[in-house]
Amino acid sequence: MRVATPCGLQEATAIATVRNIMLNQMGIGQRLALAFGLLLALLCAMAAMAAWQVRNLANDTRYFSDNIVPSHETGKKVLFSLGQEQRQQLLHLMATSDEEMNGIERSMAKLRQDVNQELATYEKELASDDADRRLLAQAREAVNAYYQTFEKVRPPVEAGAGEPRQAAASHRADARRGRKGL
Repeated sequence: MRVATPCGLQEATAIATVRNIMLNQMGIGQRLALAFGLLLALLCAMAAMAAWQVRNLANDTRYFSDNIVPSHETGKKVLFSLGQEQRQQLLHLMATSDEEMNGIERSMAKLRQDVNQELATYEKELASDDADRRLLAQAREAVNAYYQTFEKVRPPVEAGAGEPRQAAASHRADARRGRKGL
């Protein structure tokens, strides 16, 4: 009794039979050469894929070092200068003489100039597309909002109407919120 088999199974069996006949007709040297050739082809494919991945890694590293790291360095410098300015602002609130206040104001003006210079350098050398320019505009707005926190508490203290310690505490809290925008 003969059992019906699907058409695809008969074709697969026929292909396997032809392959076995071909391999049986090949000598051991030819079989080894075929196996070595297949192995060599796989090795070349792996080497090509590895070279492609290394090129992608090199491009990603170059992008990171050219774009991301300088942006973070600029941000770090700006935040450091703003921290130094906050220190000067707190000293200004606690200052007791006009001469002391004037010296602190000169120091604060220098720090603001440093921040503006860093942002201008970033815009000229590092801002590469509209997204960078939009983020730079947001950073400038945050810096200006930060500067305004001091201008709210400064006049009453300078006029002698405000308590310096309360103004300093209020300014610290406002400045902390302002720096979060950077």
